[in-house]
Amino acid sequence: REDICRAQGKCDTLGLAELGTVCDGRRSCSIIEDNGISAAFTIAHELGHV
Repeated sequence: REDICRAQGKCDTLGLAELGTVCDGRRSCSIIEDNGISAAFTIAHELGHV
């Protein structure tokens, strides 16, 4: 699992994804916090892990 943070101080998790699970139908997913248009960057980042 990889977490990304928006700031160096307090770390709010924006998205979660398992690494290397694209071929596993039960684990190929990610969870993204909808925080407006900037969520698009988080989606692209997390899908890169899957």
